[in-house]
Amino acid sequence: MPLTSGRYTSSLAQGVLVLYIKEVQENDAGQYTLEIQNEHGSDSKQMQLTVLAAPKIEFESKYRKQIVVGLNSSIRAPFTYTGSPKPELTVTRVDEDKEDRATLDLFENSGTFLLRQTVRADTGIYRVQATNECGSVTSRLDILVQTVPSPPGGPLQVTASGKDYASLAWHTCPDDGGSDLVSYIIEKREENKSIWTKVANIRPTNSTYTVTGLLDQTSYCFRILAENEIGVSEPLEIEHAVMAKLPFDRPGPPQGPVKIDSITQTGCTLTWLPATEDGGAKITAYIIEGKDVNRHAWTQLETVSGNETTVDIRQLKDDATYIFRIMSKNIVGVSEPLDSESVTLKRPKSVPQAPVPFFVSDVDSDSCTLEWEIPKFTGGDNVELKNFVIEQRIGDKESTPWKPVAEPEPYVTSANIGHLKEEKEYYFRIKAVNEIGQSKPTELTRPVIPRQKSCKFVFCLFLFRLKKKRKSNLFSF
Repeated sequence: MPLTSGRYTSSLAQGVLVLYIKEVQENDAGQYTLEIQNEHGSDSKQMQLTVLAAPKIEFESKYRKQIVVGLNSSIRAPFTYTGSPKPELTVTRVDEDKEDRATLDLFENSGTFLLRQTVRADTGIYRVQATNECGSVTSRLDILVQTVPSPPGGPLQVTASGKDYASLAWHTCPDDGGSDLVSYIIEKREENKSIWTKVANIRPTNSTYTVTGLLDQTSYCFRILAENEIGVSEPLEIEHAVMAKLPFDRPGPPQGPVKIDSITQTGCTLTWLPATEDGGAKITAYIIEGKDVNRHAWTQLETVSGNETTVDIRQLKDDATYIFRIMSKNIVGVSEPLDSESVTLKRPKSVPQAPVPFFVSDVDSDSCTLEWEIPKFTGGDNVELKNFVIEQRIGDKESTPWKPVAEPEPYVTSANIGHLKEEKEYYFRIKAVNEIGQSKPTELTRPVIPRQKSCKFVFCLFLFRLKKKRKSNLFSF
């Protein structure tokens, strides 16, 4: 085929034929025939032209931008390539650690980049490279496979809680799915229920949230979901249910045993040791309850401050048998009780009552007879009187000491006091004595003045004894 293009010229000089090709192209390669002729004839020679060219790759313009696809898509990106000698074409990923599932479908001077059934992990930069002896050229394809986000970063933690709230914290999504996050979705459900309730949508820049309006003493489960324009992620769920309650526990019980003393007919004193466990909150009080052992119901008797460990219990039923219990209290509630042993209320052993009445039944010039009654209370159960003590004082000066003058047996109710001096004033008092000690004294309200008896006195004394009048306080005639 004759060369008619202006790019081809030839010259003959000194028997040498030269072919000139301007702007050599790859398709200029091939076999050329050079022919020369004159009037005597013609001659020709053939030559082989090899054109060396560095490779080139050309994709359509739309593939020069980021290629965005969804899951399970197929990418077919056609291209052309040149190069002499014919280049070798390969496809690789910039991130060599990731799996390369892309392939090339090659033809004479064209090919197709293929990536089938895309997955999120296919996102990345791919290199299509052509190489020959003249050089190498690379074209890049930026592929983004979009999907829903990954679950938010765990663990989902409760950083604070109360009787009606719980504060949650989590980490950002490891993978936004190739699309900017729109929000985080917070959901809750009661532990014993299966239905999740949406609590809130919050900005994706936040990774904490406080859920309010919870029911006290109710256990809740929480979960967080991430949302982008493609959809909603799988949830990040809390590992264990959380109970809405104050961030403290009930205290432990007081330490025993309960000591019971100062027992009377209607009360006693209780003493215990402080609780060793306060539940994380200050113990504000101890609650004391009691009940008759023959009844089932407990009655609150007293409440003392958390600093006190003793209490006086009064106004109980006479001679009843009681059992008591003590509970610690803090802001959360009360502890398990510390029970006491049973105790029977009874009058404690003590000194006896004073002998009443105490009076003079006879007076002479040097003696007098005193009478009294044995007190009804002798000091308690199985406590008997030991004796009586009669004391006298001469004169009305309170500074004058009392001196014992008689100690009658406990069954005796009268005593004759001798060695008195006529016309002197004698004051007397009597005390009952048991194993505990002496009673309060019963004192005559008027002094005894010894005098010689007159007939009138004898007669009056006779009448007095007949009528059993024992209230005379002063005999002086």
